[in-house]
Amino acid sequence: MVRKAPDPIRSANWLAAVFRKARLVWRLWRDSRVPSWVKLIPPVILVYLFFPIDVVPDPLLGLGQLDDLAAIVLGLQLFIALSPQEVVRQHLAELAGRWQVEEPSEGSEVIEGEYQLIDEE
Repeated sequence: MVRKAPDPIRSANWLAAVFRKARLVWRLWRDSRVPSWVKLIPPVILVYLFFPIDVVPDPLLGLGQLDDLAAIVLGLQLFIALSPQEVVRQHLAELAGRWQVEEPSEGSEVIEGEYQLIDEE
């Protein structure tokens, strides 16, 4: 069985998504419009990571680190989900290089459509 080499573009996209998510979390944590109780989630994640008692002990190679990774991913997803969505949208738009996300106003025309990505390989 021949193993295919990993696609560098996919790897770069995945890494870019991780950095974008980290920047989003940092911006939300610093934003005064996000409630203080929501801002407690990232520090709680850090406390869990350094707390000596784990759900799965770290000496079990693989599984011990997997529960830490799951705590980080789920905790940060929870932090983003509990943050005000208009603030999250604004920060995502700014990170994407746009300064405003405009919602369709009442009476405006919305054109619906479909698209298809074509891989030219």
